[in-house]
Amino acid sequence: MTKHYTALVYLRPRIHYFPIQIYPNAFSTRQLKSQHQDNQQTRTNMSARHIHNHRPIKHSKQSWQEKSTNVVPLYVQSALRSAIELEGVSSADFNDLLWIMAQESAGIVGTRNGASTARGLYQLLRAQYGLNPHGEQSFGNAVEECQGGIRYIYGRYHSAKSAQDFWKRHHWY
Repeated sequence: MTKHYTALVYLRPRIHYFPIQIYPNAFSTRQLKSQHQDNQQTRTNMSARHIHNHRPIKHSKQSWQEKSTNVVPLYVQSALRSAIELEGVSSADFNDLLWIMAQESAGIVGTRNGASTARGLYQLLRAQYGLNPHGEQSFGNAVEECQGGIRYIYGRYHSAKSAQDFWKRHHWY
């Protein structure tokens, strides 16, 4: 009767333990390689089936695609025109401001970003909420959200064209 022992083997780079049987008198390199290849096959099959529920497979991010300004509803475009007038900005910047809005929120008033504190048509972060005429209370009002976005853009980039150019290079502003 042959004695055999069971051991746990740690295989890198993933943390998986596979039991292998170790026979006291059978430590030839060929047998160990054979067991290792069997374990490799088992590990490959496990990752292909993805039986682990705790860590889903991450898919690569899709490349950024420019959104058309046509996605912005007409009433939001009208609100942008009103905000431009209220803020004393040139109406020649309308298309640049509209383009940034389309990329940031697709013209959805009060929209929230689930991964950060960004909110509104221009996705202002919590630190910039005060740029809205009534602070956080302005979210939900298209004209006031546009005013906050215009104040942010002109305060940081000094023109809508500069902000748009930055956005095109970095996909954020």
